[in-house]
Amino acid sequence: MTHFLQIEKSQSQRPPNCRVIRLMIGAIAISLMPPLLQADVIKLKNGGEIRGTIERRPGITQQEKVTITTLNGIRITVERKDFEFISWRKPIIEEYETRLRKTRPEVASLWELAEWCRKTSGLAAKRLEVLERIIKIDPDHAEARAGLRHEKHNGQWMTRDEKMAAMGYVKYGNRYITQQEFDLKEKSRLRLEEEQKWFKDIRLWHLWLTGRHEARQKEALELLQNVNAPDALPGLERFFKDDKNKNVRMLYVQALGQIGTKDVIASLVEKSLRDSEFEVRIRALEAMPQRQFAVAAPLYVKALKSDSNRVVRHAATALSVVGNQNSIPAMIDALVTTHTYQIRVPRNDRVSFRSDGTFGNGQGTLQLPPEIDALIRAGQLQGMVVQQGNPSPVLTKLVPIRYQHRNEEVLEALKLLTDKDFGYDERTWHLWWAARKAGAG
Repeated sequence: MTHFLQIEKSQSQRPPNCRVIRLMIGAIAISLMPPLLQADVIKLKNGGEIRGTIERRPGITQQEKVTITTLNGIRITVERKDFEFISWRKPIIEEYETRLRKTRPEVASLWELAEWCRKTSGLAAKRLEVLERIIKIDPDHAEARAGLRHEKHNGQWMTRDEKMAAMGYVKYGNRYITQQEFDLKEKSRLRLEEEQKWFKDIRLWHLWLTGRHEARQKEALELLQNVNAPDALPGLERFFKDDKNKNVRMLYVQALGQIGTKDVIASLVEKSLRDSEFEVRIRALEAMPQRQFAVAAPLYVKALKSDSNRVVRHAATALSVVGNQNSIPAMIDALVTTHTYQIRVPRNDRVSFRSDGTFGNGQGTLQLPPEIDALIRAGQLQGMVVQQGNPSPVLTKLVPIRYQHRNEEVLEALKLLTDKDFGYDERTWHLWWAARKAGAG
């Protein structure tokens, strides 16, 4: 059955004997897209949207029909069954987005937008977003770095926290202290003694487990399977965390799961994200105690911003298990991510894409690093091939390439947590989320 929208002029503009006009949703949705100062958006089920002003009143989204007034005074009535959600936003945000769409992707234009944000109330967070765009184009833009409160240390731009961490300091309350001072403040003398005792025992068990004495191996395995004391963590970290044998690392994550306190969650998260073996990553995620999901989720959310696309995808997989509603905005931002890879090429050589889709230079096809090679073989990087044979040794240099990933794991996690599917359309996801928070989704 075809659904209709009802459109009428406002009372001040309605001519005598004005009749009600009904048009199909598909025809009207496109005609109502010019930017308005009003911030409200009705997202239609057919993919279109209507923008204007909706009267705020209790229970508006539960009513059978919702009326929106456009800037030129046209009143449009939409039936509840015809739209996905309503998003209310401040007019200044709509004006910001209008300016952003008109802003050229170059430093001067973006800086002008950032300065407008600085002088406009309510746009402090948007200004930071624009400044981040600027430093992606010009990493040494001093004014943008100053606006982000970045400082230079050893030739690298850093936040103050990152700079102090590089100098060996950690934040304690409102001041920075050395790691040693921090440890002394956080740990009592008795706990240190317990950790030292466990450290000696675990070192011995590791020797037994990796040795050739079968009886000792069995005894070490039984002892490790009963470890559940938080004070055992430093010893486990030191001797088991990075063992070359994946079975030893699997014992490590099993022991962390048995301990199950907040202290071990960061270690479990790290293994589930970065271990080279799939089995270890899955075991670490399975070992995560459900009562600690709220502790783990923010760590996985942070990992969505990793420079490594593999870490981003592993984090999304984990969030499909431990994530909650607070994870959704960051997951939306991670639907599509851009990453930089380094390719080694002959020095003083010009590198380009060939007409046949390969990536190389005048001497032959370039050899790519393992991570890029894996992406090519998985079909995620088109237009590149891997060098075959044994090339002659030549002087080389590293050339950066940037690739934009659509992260399927992020989309699947979002669909699982929200029961919605807007594909990789980040804007629609954000509009839906804003409507959800306002109780209009």
